[in-house]
Amino acid sequence: MKDLVVQDNTLIGSKEVPAINARDLHGAIGSQREFSHWIKHKIKNFNLKENEDFIMNKIDDKSNGRPRIDYIISIESALKLCLDDTTPIGLELKNDIINYLLRDKFNEILNLIKNIDLDIEENDLFVYIVKEDFSGRYKIGISKNPENRVKQLNIGNPENLELVYCEKAKLPNYQSEKLLHDKYRDNHIRSEWFDSDMPIGIEN
Repeated sequence: MKDLVVQDNTLIGSKEVPAINARDLHGAIGSQREFSHWIKHKIKNFNLKENEDFIMNKIDDKSNGRPRIDYIISIESALKLCLDDTTPIGLELKNDIINYLLRDKFNEILNLIKNIDLDIEENDLFVYIVKEDFSGRYKIGISKNPENRVKQLNIGNPENLELVYCEKAKLPNYQSEKLLHDKYRDNHIRSEWFDSDMPIGIEN
């Protein structure tokens, strides 16, 4: 992106995300407002949270003999900071950031597609159960890589899915999965989904 250096895998809170230095964004926009006032106004206006949307780094600035505070903001937060800028430069920066986010999401989906289970040896399979956060429903499935499978499922699911059970399949021909489906048939809703009353104490 023009005049902006994206720092990949920046730790903000507990997540590693692409981020930029807010000073660079301030300079790229060409704002006449002093940086510290500009960033504080933006943070308040868009309700950004420290250690969720940005982090602050204290830098020794020898040019004026006092520390300088840099704000490292997630790329998604950077887009918010550009939303109310209608100048040609602001519009260009918004387009650049949106295109970056789209490329990043496309690459994430592409990597997940590459890891979809195809031509799997049965002795490499794991039976797994995931749970929807809000509804409490469960999904019983079988996969070579359950954690990656949960990531795939989360892309198209409005609720967050959490892996709550995983065990290497002990029976051939997908029988380990079928065994769990049969065990909890009274809780069955449809396909691989079961209601929130399904007990999780599992023995197979």
